[in-house]
Amino acid sequence: MGIRFKKIGLSTSIALISLALSACDVSIDRGTDSANGSNGGPVTDTDNTDGGNASDGSGSDNGGSDNGGSDNGGSNNGGSDNGGSDNGGSDNGGSDNGGSDNGGSDNGGSDNGGSDNGGSDNGGSDNGGSDNGGSDNGGSDNGGSDNGGSDNGGSDNGGSDNGGSDNGGSDNGGSDNGGSDNGGSDNGGSDNGGSDNGGSDNGGSDNGGSDNGGSDNGDKDPNDTVSGDYASEWEDNYPVVTPVNNSTSLPGKFRVDQNGDITEDGQVMPLRCGNWFGLEGQQEPKNGNNNADGASMELYIGNMWWFNGGQGSGRSLDSDMQEIKAMGINMVRLPVSPETLNPTDPQGMGDASQKNGGALKNHPSVQQENALDGLQEFLVTANKYDIKVLLDMHSCSSYVGWRAGRLDAAPPWTDADRVGYEFTREEWSCNTADQGKQVTLKDGRTVTMNVRAYDEDKWLTDLQKLAQLPTELNVDNVIGIDIFNEPWDYTWSEWSTLAEKAYGAISSVNNDLLVFVEGIGTKSEFGPSEEFRPNWGESLYGFVSDPLNIPKDRLVLAPHTYGPSVHVQAHFMDPAQPECEGLEGDEAAAKDCNIVIDSNKMRKSWHQHFGFLRDQGYAVVVGEFGGNMDWPMSKSSQATKDQWSHIKTNVDAQWQHKFVNYMMDNNIHACYWSINPESADTYGWIKTKYDPITAKDQWGTWGDGSGGSIFDDRKTELLHKFWQYNQ
Repeated sequence: MGIRFKKIGLSTSIALISLALSACDVSIDRGTDSANGSNGGPVTDTDNTDGGNASDGSGSDNGGSDNGGSDNGGSNNGGSDNGGSDNGGSDNGGSDNGGSDNGGSDNGGSDNGGSDNGGSDNGGSDNGGSDNGGSDNGGSDNGGSDNGGSDNGGSDNGGSDNGGSDNGGSDNGGSDNGGSDNGGSDNGGSDNGGSDNGGSDNGGSDNGGSDNGGSDNGDKDPNDTVSGDYASEWEDNYPVVTPVNNSTSLPGKFRVDQNGDITEDGQVMPLRCGNWFGLEGQQEPKNGNNNADGASMELYIGNMWWFNGGQGSGRSLDSDMQEIKAMGINMVRLPVSPETLNPTDPQGMGDASQKNGGALKNHPSVQQENALDGLQEFLVTANKYDIKVLLDMHSCSSYVGWRAGRLDAAPPWTDADRVGYEFTREEWSCNTADQGKQVTLKDGRTVTMNVRAYDEDKWLTDLQKLAQLPTELNVDNVIGIDIFNEPWDYTWSEWSTLAEKAYGAISSVNNDLLVFVEGIGTKSEFGPSEEFRPNWGESLYGFVSDPLNIPKDRLVLAPHTYGPSVHVQAHFMDPAQPECEGLEGDEAAAKDCNIVIDSNKMRKSWHQHFGFLRDQGYAVVVGEFGGNMDWPMSKSSQATKDQWSHIKTNVDAQWQHKFVNYMMDNNIHACYWSINPESADTYGWIKTKYDPITAKDQWGTWGDGSGGSIFDDRKTELLHKFWQYNQ
């Protein structure tokens, strides 16, 4: 989404070689704005490489920019098993086989006071003979089973936890998940942030808890459920929505059935969706040698002009589509901006390799003519492979990007004072009232505001242009339009009115499309508990008192939600640190606050913001979720590493697995952010050699050069688990 230092809870290069030129820095961020909930989708700040010249194949780093997706101090949460891996003998300097994760303990040195999660495994008891209804011993993990005979439907039995051994072997040195604990962690980095979630470390074995996000062999974890005080609240305390429009619209290709499932030509279709960003605009370094401070609109395809001495990588849009199709993708959410629809906008055209001010960095053999041409080519190529496309109006301007929050957005932006963040845009606005206004930037310069005026009329016209593309291109794979990304700066009343107008505009030119409506932030009531502040675009609670007047068979609710690598929220704080209560983001980092991913809290949060509507038969497709599974100690900026150096387990991977388990329980679909790896705070499903500190010259590369799959095996396991269960 997206975007990329993502936002939550706060009202939320290429190296210089011979001929130095500044490199691309794509940083999709999700800033945070404490008054308005967490910033939404991934931001793409692109430290775009003007790249080196063709002879040396290099691009310039542009003085140490974010380049290629680093949050640059913006990624707020912590993941990463300290750059180490379970496969190799240790989880962050300790060993799994030896009684503990993370150096002898689960998260922070102890299993939270000698027990998993304060004496109980997330509502079940660790001791007392039972591991979530099964027995730990005498019903054992090895030869018996956890949880009434099996460890999540697949039994640890035989000592193997998907290729390694859990009990009767060891977590390490037999390894979980085919030789590694899925990227260096049990349960995505730690056993539930200090707890095994229904089991115990018990001498190195998970024994009842499961490795890899709460499940063995990719099945949903039966222990990852809500319990205790939260259970009745999130299950029972939500009012029933009385629809104002329960009518059935005219027949069309894509519809929502009575069960809230999306159909194509009357048949329920599974959604295996990922985001593919770039065309909405990436933010380039202010001191770049080419297209400085630009907002280039170009789809990343893993083939930059400077690769292989100017020969390129050989990748193409066509070959990329074949790859993602083979991996299971059948739908792509494609962010665009108003400028994407303008074939003459200079940020969507021109060859950057010529050093003539051109904005495009893909190899000339695969370069688009302009941004609109790139969009049209994408739709036609996706149609060739029967990949559906959800078009997403991502901002009011490519220059403003993910920050917008509203159609006529204006600074100050939420990331203006973010620690270590380079890609501020305080001199850019979408509001006509800012014409001629002077603004003083962080570097002390006073400049005149750049205004890309946008408003409701222009937006509705743009939505109609998008809706007409299937007819113009003779394709039938456009499933719908996500009408505006993360409208966090509206009240629900304001946003619902605009959403209904968007439905009218789209339907007036195309009756086949679904209308995807995101949630808001915190400008309206966001649920029965104010403990759980929403991400930008997450809160749909206003629907209770003000349901959308859009036919239910055309409406898809599309919230966004993220874990700590995008933004550290207040409800991630460790209850053992009372001084951290209510803190988030940079403030939490400054206090060395620990992060605990608690299933009870997470599930209640998700349910109050949007899950309760799925219970009532509405279609819910999460438009963006994802993250850097190694945050904060790998693939993070130096500022982020410095801020969160005390986090030694990959808590973001835990969060992702918890969320997938929740969606599996509630029959919710989602689009992963992102497929491509140029996102600063989340990276992608596809791996990259790029690192914001050690490998800036690898920005734009796809694959890690290991010779194996270009896809991150941990994310593949996560997504395939999700898709196989949620058919």
